[in-house]
Amino acid sequence: ADTSPNIDKLSETGVQFDAWFSTSSWTRPGMATIVTGQFPGEVGVYEEKFDKLPPKATTLSERLQEHGYLTLGVNSNPNLNNIFGFNQGFDAYRESGVVWSWMHQKYGGKAFSFTENNADSATEITNLALEALDQHKTTSKPFYLQIVYFDPHGPYAPPKEHRRAIKKDSRFDDYDGEIRFVDHEIGRLYSRLEERKLLDDTLIIITSDHGEGLDDHPGVPESTKHGTHVYDSNIHVPLIFNHPTLTPGRRISQISSSVNLVPTVMDLLGWPVAKKELSSDSVAPLVQNNGSANLPAYIYAETDFRKYRKFAVRSATQKYIRNDDSAFFQLDGAHEGKTLTEQEERALKQVPPQELYVLDGSPEHPGNNLLPDQSEALKTLQAAMKQWEEQVPRIPPLDRYRKDVFVTGDGTVKRDIHASETDMVLDEETLLRLQALGYMNDEE
Repeated sequence: ADTSPNIDKLSETGVQFDAWFSTSSWTRPGMATIVTGQFPGEVGVYEEKFDKLPPKATTLSERLQEHGYLTLGVNSNPNLNNIFGFNQGFDAYRESGVVWSWMHQKYGGKAFSFTENNADSATEITNLALEALDQHKTTSKPFYLQIVYFDPHGPYAPPKEHRRAIKKDSRFDDYDGEIRFVDHEIGRLYSRLEERKLLDDTLIIITSDHGEGLDDHPGVPESTKHGTHVYDSNIHVPLIFNHPTLTPGRRISQISSSVNLVPTVMDLLGWPVAKKELSSDSVAPLVQNNGSANLPAYIYAETDFRKYRKFAVRSATQKYIRNDDSAFFQLDGAHEGKTLTEQEERALKQVPPQELYVLDGSPEHPGNNLLPDQSEALKTLQAAMKQWEEQVPRIPPLDRYRKDVFVTGDGTVKRDIHASETDMVLDEETLLRLQALGYMNDEE
């Protein structure tokens, strides 16, 4: 069965970006980029407990408020609740109906159940979005409505009619069923907007904060979901623009990233963002088919999720991944937190400190790692990553979890590896050991 007929129709009548990537492989940093046009480090959003969007960050909703828009948000993901700052700039913002268990312990609320999947369903979110529009239907203001569907998300539990329609006999049929469910709700939302005669001058944008590993990396521990790796399956996401004035059916192949979204939206609306405000560029000329865009040769992604800390730089043909977590664990057993599960320990042991891939359709998997043979390609991509790290500022988080520590193999608490990106001085012995792992260039 076709899993996404309604989304496909929006693509066929709109503009689709085929090489669009998130800046992270999990929700909060990925969404931080989507709503600000900045990399996660620029706004200090790295980790799960309890990094938040700082008030000084300017969100898309705040920019639109300044131009007279009514801003409405309907959210189903606990990572985007008010305590994390994602309600900035909204006239009305509906939080997720559930919270993660660790949030429940600190803030209360209904805890999310991985056995029941009691998160807001896509049907509930569509209903709430339509109710939000109806509550403000008498306003003369233009509106910005940001809808965040939780599905598809583990544990995959689609409604029976959507699960039955999937007949691939795969262990991820439930995942496909959830895609079909969300697609159905997006189709329903579109129909209701059409009934309300709101589509003639409404720009619809469909995208995602991250992907899902699924079966793309066989044998790699902790690779079937998200947050734990920065492979393409985790960061390659859809982007579709749909508006009556756009040339239908266009596909954009240039590599680009979610940092480009905010400047693009503002550009399409006629209020381009000054270059001094954002380091990213608009791709509006590609959307409108009236020119070229100033896109860099590389996209960048990172994850700092729980025990994992990884960075990636990707061109159209090659990709380099720097696994800081594996490097430090293989050096002396160091990791974040006080415990490692067996699966996490396997992941840190088996995934090499560095990975290099040619993007020819082969799975990103340590068995296909080109290192150490492709040293010239490695130098080029390492130089690109170094330039990005030097040019893109990283600020400390606002509300770092007090138990987040850097722990050696013998259990000694040393420091929070993320407390400062500049104060970490390696002694000569440690430097040599990292070099022996192939983690650092001799000249560094």
